[in-house]
Amino acid sequence: MVTQHIVSIGWWSLGVILLWRSAYGQVVVPLGASEAELWRRAQVSALEQARQKADGQVAVELECQWRWLQAWQPGTLGEQPLLARDDLPKYHPEPALDPQGMVAELRERLLGSEAKPTIADTRRLKGLLEEHGDDWGVRQLHLQWLDQPVYRKQYADQIADAAQYLAERLAVDVDQDERVKWAAAWAWYRCGRALAYRELPDVVADRPLPDSDAHDGRLRYVWQQLRDLVGEDRPEFVLLQIRMLRRDGFLGQALVKLEEFGRAVDRKWLLKKRRDLLRELHWEWPATEAASVLEARFPEFAEQAN
Repeated sequence: MVTQHIVSIGWWSLGVILLWRSAYGQVVVPLGASEAELWRRAQVSALEQARQKADGQVAVELECQWRWLQAWQPGTLGEQPLLARDDLPKYHPEPALDPQGMVAELRERLLGSEAKPTIADTRRLKGLLEEHGDDWGVRQLHLQWLDQPVYRKQYADQIADAAQYLAERLAVDVDQDERVKWAAAWAWYRCGRALAYRELPDVVADRPLPDSDAHDGRLRYVWQQLRDLVGEDRPEFVLLQIRMLRRDGFLGQALVKLEEFGRAVDRKWLLKKRRDLLRELHWEWPATEAASVLEARFPEFAEQAN
């Protein structure tokens, strides 16, 4: 049987690629090969042919799809990244700013490893923000307090605004101070992540975007600021890079980037985003396998795709 599958990348339509599921055609398969293996070999063969006729970003995208399918063996997908790099750049944690010595103790009470925040602590932060709103340490702590996982959907707009405000204020000193440079990079990343959360379907359903074009332009601006500051392929910020590739329809590139940087990504996000990307590629066999791996480790993510 021959199944027709339309391969689309962003706004490019690459036409109809024929995928053999049980009729061997030109694909060489071993006796006893599983249906998933037949599908994989057919897809690899089709991608090889398409790559020969492509150029530019389309060729890069097809190459990435081909690489992932070459690495995947049906029935063997696990929790480890498939294409993990051993030469990742050095990870730069977010520097804690406190130029006037006003927030170190409060930061520990609010966000430390043994933190048990009280209402008095949050009031203290609010007071500092009102009295010393120009202090980088105060602004950073306010951003970090606001940008916690539990708040990211509900307060995406406020997080993005707070992060951009800080990043733009830090920009004046990024060339003179390495710590300020990385603090600014983290602020841009937090801003971009908040904007990405803001456009998630469930968030938009609750609070529609007033201007989707303006939102898209702002997110692209933020991503460019981060790239200009520290470049691409950063382990600290790769999830935003993957998000931007995914938004533009470069699903194969996003998938390969996720696997290459998988050791620097929280395991739950590696497994969830792998499943989601495979579903968006309409690769049924590996997507089903990826969903099983995810749900076995993190049952709370079952049947969620964003």
